[in-house]
Amino acid sequence: MPRLSTLKIFLDRLYNIHGSTENIITDLCTTKDKSIILHGKDYVKKIALCVNATSETIQAAIDAKVDMLIAHNSEELDKDSKEKKFQALKDSRITLYVIGMSMDTLYVYGTDHVLAKAIGLKYTRRLEKETNRGLFGTSRISTYKMFQRRINWLTHEASEAYQNNKETIKKAVVYMGDTPEEHILKIAADNGCNTILCNTGNIALKTSAKDLNINLFIANYTATERLALLALKKIIDDKFTTKTVLLDETDY
Repeated sequence: MPRLSTLKIFLDRLYNIHGSTENIITDLCTTKDKSIILHGKDYVKKIALCVNATSETIQAAIDAKVDMLIAHNSEELDKDSKEKKFQALKDSRITLYVIGMSMDTLYVYGTDHVLAKAIGLKYTRRLEKETNRGLFGTSRISTYKMFQRRINWLTHEASEAYQNNKETIKKAVVYMGDTPEEHILKIAADNGCNTILCNTGNIALKTSAKDLNINLFIANYTATERLALLALKKIIDDKFTTKTVLLDETDY
């Protein structure tokens, strides 16, 4: 049964997270990319993992009698709602650890890498080196339909798909977490990519993809992020004597 402090150090190093970890409820979810801890018990016997620390997943963690809840994100709420939500965790002495964007960008176990590997991209490289966002690589899936079927199989549901060219898919981009802006698509095109996979989108993205003749796939956000959580679950299970559970949650 590991100490909470041991788990915190391990996760901070794994996700390269630095910064303040003060236990101030009103500050939770307002600071990005930092190890945000709502302290609970000193020792951790059972851990729950979720994409988003909503009221529903927090209640599920309480019902599961866990000692720690690890979330990719935490819902943006007003101060009163936020304090009420986290008070339930405090009352149950459950630690909350929010990873943030680091889960998307992490090498090997981050969402970008997990998805890139799952769809068969080879020789992957960072798309935007300044922000460490996105990956592109040579695709082993040559056609639009095959690419779409692979994504739908991975996420267990139909993705939004927009075919803007009929070329063979030689290079593709994976960009998780945020909606790619137009300059991201231009970088992709400059690197010879004609297809992009992301998990959030808007009208501007669809317009840019069409203008640049880039096939666009928008997969389910929760489903794609859960793949990275499954990778984290395996890491924890292999390293620590704890029980870990992946919580069911509503797509968003």
